[in-house]
Amino acid sequence: MDLTRQDFDRLNAILAGRIGVAYPASRMSLLSTRLIPRLSATGTRTFSGYIRFLERAGSEAMAEEMRQVAPLVTNQESYFFRETWQTEALIREGLQTLPGWDSGKLRMLCAGCCRGEEPYTLGILLRKHGGRWSGKEIAISAFDLVADRLDAARKATYGPNALRAVSQEHVCTYFERAGGEAYRLKEAHRGEIRFFPGNLLDPATYSAPLGYDVVFCRNVLLYFSAGARAEVAGHLWAVLKPGGVLCLGHSESLEGIPHGFESFRLGRSIVYRKAALPP
Repeated sequence: MDLTRQDFDRLNAILAGRIGVAYPASRMSLLSTRLIPRLSATGTRTFSGYIRFLERAGSEAMAEEMRQVAPLVTNQESYFFRETWQTEALIREGLQTLPGWDSGKLRMLCAGCCRGEEPYTLGILLRKHGGRWSGKEIAISAFDLVADRLDAARKATYGPNALRAVSQEHVCTYFERAGGEAYRLKEAHRGEIRFFPGNLLDPATYSAPLGYDVVFCRNVLLYFSAGARAEVAGHLWAVLKPGGVLCLGHSESLEGIPHGFESFRLGRSIVYRKAALPP
């Protein structure tokens, strides 16, 4: 059941093409370990057999298999109040510069939202600075590839790991006990987020009729192949309004791939603004 380098490369190509993820060679053993359960589930005994299964699968079978594979091979690390310096700077300095500011409504998207920690944090911080938004409507949408994560986001119940960056004061302010070590986000901070299933590589995910003013896609693209990053950058460019802002994680950038964004400094972060011309 060993994963050869040739099979590793073939698997990586399939994963990158379908869900964007690409493992470096140094993590070949990790990919092997994570995918072994799928060999049993699909009745294939070797990685070569599993690859043949994927290559011969029809569109529906492939889509279903990717739904099973995604939670095994994608990053699940997320927590409340992560990299808040970027979000705080956006709220203090960036939102007023957006084209949608004068319209009275701002639309934001969290792409790859995991279990909802990021969009909920965004909602909390916006509410914290609520005096600035008098007379304005802010709508937050969020999507993820993994259905179980979206279910968890809607339930909004979290353990200590998701709350590790939350002060005890903020735990008491924004959460209520849900039994054991679990806490549930209070209802007042839950209803404003719209969650839906989506794939960063699927154009249909971005088919909302109105563009977004801000897109957060943080700590996701660093696990993607260069080709997948370029494809996602194109989708995010298309879904943003002209002059809209794209926020990536602190260790991510669009360097080395074609894109239609202009970088600029916002507080301690480098963020991106949609340029006039497409990528």
